[in-house]
Amino acid sequence: MGSTQLQSDVPKLVDLYVNGELKLDELITTRYALNDINEAISSVHRTEALRNVIVF
Repeated sequence: MGSTQLQSDVPKLVDLYVNGELKLDELITTRYALNDINEAISSVHRTEALRNVIVF
């Protein structure tokens, strides 16, 4: 990970996310249940989605 210092960088990133300064949710196209993983993969193959999240 290059020059990443996990113990100091991760808490900073979490703070940015919690404060709304790091926009991660906007990068998710759709959330799928684990049972629907095949549909999630198909949607990427059809170029309907860029970032799907599988919820366990």
